[in-house]
Amino acid sequence: LSRHRSAHLSREEAMAATVIVVFDDINRRAVLERYPTIEAPVLKLGHFLAEPVADINDPIDGDQAVYAATYVVIERAVDRLMAALAADRRR
Repeated sequence: LSRHRSAHLSREEAMAATVIVVFDDINRRAVLERYPTIEAPVLKLGHFLAEPVADINDPIDGDQAVYAATYVVIERAVDRLMAALAADRRR
């Protein structure tokens, strides 16, 4: 993650997407307000956890332990999201 940099979702990316995944309601609303005509569903990553959560909190201003814990949550949710997408493709 040391090379990761956040970036705004462009109009082209939003319109080409088959699914958009966000961490929380604030980002979900922002995507839908900015691109009201997108056809892709805007899903919250936390819903894919074994024990779903409404939002995945931004670890900004947290210490290393907060970042590590958030990373684990994201990793687990992404693994389950990928499994769901793969299962959907097989249908």
